[in-house]
Amino acid sequence: MKARGFTLIELMVVIAIMSLLMSLVGPLVVNSLQKAQAKVEVMTIKRWAKHISYRAFLTQSDLILVLEGKSVLLKDRKDRVIKSLDFEYLFFQPQNIPFNQNGYAQQQIIRYQLKQKKDEFSLEQYTTNKDYYVAR
Repeated sequence: MKARGFTLIELMVVIAIMSLLMSLVGPLVVNSLQKAQAKVEVMTIKRWAKHISYRAFLTQSDLILVLEGKSVLLKDRKDRVIKSLDFEYLFFQPQNIPFNQNGYAQQQIIRYQLKQKKDEFSLEQYTTNKDYYVAR
């Protein structure tokens, strides 16, 4: 009776081919994952801006969004920290964005850096409270 199976050389060749493929595909997968996580962080800061706008409007209080480095703070006028958030991929130049009692931001642009690319987005579409004025 013959023993069936693979020889050691055949197994080593298959493992070498698989490791070569993994070394080519692995960095692409990791890079795609990092890009997706960075997009999630951008969406998070946009969602936060909308939330702060609504909060300022509903509580009729002035709030300040403080962006510096990889952290974001929400403060009230007495400089007390209400909430904080840290990011892994986004980097912010020092910015203070006051929100008035009506929920409007005095500064309409948030600037950030993602890896080596500088970018910005407008707060106007996130802080105009148009959602409350929909005709019913």
